[in-house]
Amino acid sequence: MRQLYKASLITLSFLLSQSAAATFSPLPPGVFDVNARVELLSNYVWRGISQSDNNPSIQGGLTLTHKVTDIYGALDVATIERKDHYRENSSVEMLTALGIKGPLFEAKYDTKWLYYYYPDATGLGWNEFLSSVQYDWVNAGISFSTNALNSASTGWYMHVDAKWQLPENSYFVAPPDFYLLGKVGRYLFNRGRYNGLSYTDYLIGVEKNFDKQFVASGILTATNRNFQGGGLDEMHLVFRLGASF
Repeated sequence: MRQLYKASLITLSFLLSQSAAATFSPLPPGVFDVNARVELLSNYVWRGISQSDNNPSIQGGLTLTHKVTDIYGALDVATIERKDHYRENSSVEMLTALGIKGPLFEAKYDTKWLYYYYPDATGLGWNEFLSSVQYDWVNAGISFSTNALNSASTGWYMHVDAKWQLPENSYFVAPPDFYLLGKVGRYLFNRGRYNGLSYTDYLIGVEKNFDKQFVASGILTATNRNFQGGGLDEMHLVFRLGASF
């Protein structure tokens, strides 16, 4: 697993170096899109489960996309707080991704390989493959891992989510760039320590964008409480402030 993590970092570093070369050498400009983000969350809830022990989390990320092929690499970092008995405690999560995206008839597709790494804990890394298709304001995806959540169990995660922009001529005066959010997901574990703990998660919320760079959202998440317990998979109200560059 550490070799896979190192390989993904080497690949991302190579892409970053190529982007730098495009900026500081005679290579044609505008070959890569570089996007960065930073966010503050009142609770880091991932697939319905709090990853920060119901405490705030700071997150940031960098994505580098090749404009011609739409191949991209990404690195995301989040503060977490693990206290469950299945894992060694960890305070940082690093997520690397290598993928490709583009048009699919009238829709858009996104296929990527993800690796979750915890640098201050031993042997917790795991990977998954995720594919999704977005049509208009609806997105559906499925992911597979041979070692889901580092549980020695194969795992499937399926979800349908929506991000609908509220028209300004609706029943009340909607501000520009105001969205309604919704999601239903299902995590299936087939064996190992999580066998029998398959669960469903839900999400509803609102989001407001400011000048296409800043975002604020309020999200209510819940699960059917079949997985974690101890308050980590209960209903959460999450607030998020973010900026992208």
